[in-house]
Amino acid sequence: MDNRFFPLFIPTKDKKVVVFGGGNIGARRVETLLKFNFEVILVSRSLSPKILELRENSSLEIVQVDLETIDIEKFLEAAFLVVAATNNRDINKRIGEISKKHNILVSVCDAKEECDFFFPAVAVNDKLTMGLVGDGNSHHETSKAAKRLRKIIEDKDY
Repeated sequence: MDNRFFPLFIPTKDKKVVVFGGGNIGARRVETLLKFNFEVILVSRSLSPKILELRENSSLEIVQVDLETIDIEKFLEAAFLVVAATNNRDINKRIGEISKKHNILVSVCDAKEECDFFFPAVAVNDKLTMGLVGDGNSHHETSKAAKRLRKIIEDKDY
């Protein structure tokens, strides 16, 4: 493969992640990030039921604003990672461009070519962490493999 992705596992304590978009994709990203003790800030006009549930059981910070009119840069101060997961292609593109301008790694959920990293499928238990990514074109295959691997890791069936 010409374009392989290197799995990098990093300390997460005191690292800020800003997730733009409170729908289903944003909720999945937030849920994963919270497992790793990131300082997560969600910026969105509307919130999915899953986001509301996550807010009740975590330290998730939520800023409800209209993403079409906000100053994106004001949310990026001290950000380590950014996730653009809105349902608006233009906003996601703008978030990606501004993040890169500030040298912040960004995942743009609707445009793999605009991503600095791919968000992995994750499985954890008390001793192991697994991250799995595909080539950006094989979501079904990656999802299927991740489901099997999660069962092994989470059930400690190894």
